[in-house]
Amino acid sequence: MIDLFKPLRTLLHIDPMISSVIGGIFVGIGIGLMLRFETSTGGTDLLAQFISDKLLINVGIVIFVIDAAVVCLGGIFISQKTLLLSIVTILCVGITTSVLTKRHT
Repeated sequence: MIDLFKPLRTLLHIDPMISSVIGGIFVGIGIGLMLRFETSTGGTDLLAQFISDKLLINVGIVIFVIDAAVVCLGGIFISQKTLLLSIVTILCVGITTSVLTKRHT
């Protein structure tokens, strides 16, 4: 898909903050839909699903906590701007995943 849309890169310029929000929402939708139907990509969302099932916490919150820990630990190697954009992205992923995996009781 990246190669398919590469020619469009020069036609449209989106602010990195907006790109972080949009990207986070798209990733959250993908992860949320997979987890809603009890499927996993096999990454940290699989670990988050196990923790969520044991502690009865929304999986989106657990994904956010795990991803935040990874980004914060890696924060010493990246710029402050990149760290901020990463935090915005994982926040959007967590919120979107939480909404899509909310348990109706």
